Amino acid sequence: MRDNEVLNSKTLVDLALLGFASSQAQTASVLIGRIKRASGDHFTPTTDFIRDRIKVLWNKGHVEVAGDGDQLITTPDGRDQILRLLRLELDPTAAVLRTVCTTLKLCLLDLVDETTRTEIVSTLCCSRDCCPTPVPAAAIPNCPLMTRYLAIEQKRQAEDKRFWQDRLLEEGLLDPVH
Repeated sequence: MRDNEVLNSKTLVDLALLGFASSQAQTASVLIGRIKRASGDHFTPTTDFIRDRIKVLWNKGHVEVAGDGDQLITTPDGRDQILRLLRLELDPTAAVLRTVCTTLKLCLLDLVDETTRTEIVSTLCCSRDCCPTPVPAAAIPNCPLMTRYLAIEQKRQAEDKRFWQDRLLEEGLLDPVH
């Protein structure tokens, strides 16, 4: 990993492709659809852009043909690449990708060991945007870590709301509820 390497639109799509194809072989069209759903309104890669990234990953040996020859699956080198990409920080000039990046990293944490998982979560928590709101969980189904994250985020938002209500009450800017 180069010291100056960061997650950008290309490496974020690479991470999504490798992560989504790591547990079971999938067709390129299924992978493209999953990436588009996971990206939501925050990042809208075109089908051609994603197909180009599939070709790059193929040429690097990070994905290979599986099943009836129309499906792709992540190779062992591709799994190593997932680990490397999960450790990258987001390009500071690509703030629009932060929500998708956070969501994707949280959903792919099951692919790494506990020590690495802790390292990645710590990096996310120490980033400039400490508590980003992730893409809705429905965009990336079957993601237990995302479900847990959303429950924690919901609790944090409730605590934040109570904090602000208490401060506003103290300052006389909010009428107490009887």
